[in-house]
Amino acid sequence: MSAVKSGEVGMIHALAIPFGGVFGGAAVGGLLGVSGPAALPVIAAMGGVSYGLARLGWRFRSRWWERKLRRVRDRLSSVVQGVASIPPPEDGA
Repeated sequence: MSAVKSGEVGMIHALAIPFGGVFGGAAVGGLLGVSGPAALPVIAAMGGVSYGLARLGWRFRSRWWERKLRRVRDRLSSVVQGVASIPPPEDGA
């Protein structure tokens, strides 16, 4: 059993990498006193860090979702098996 959430992961990466790169790069560049074209490597590095953090967050979220679906599947299976069981035949009928 799996849950395909490719739309969500695409949106997370599409937002996290540019925003993390630009804002994170600006923040780190400001702390380091780097400006102008010299800030581009810092922005690129922060984009890479943002990508890594987005991947890590998505991995944890995906595992959580899979565990939740597995619990629902197991519970549903046990309910169906309980309802679908055939009672033993009665003697003396």
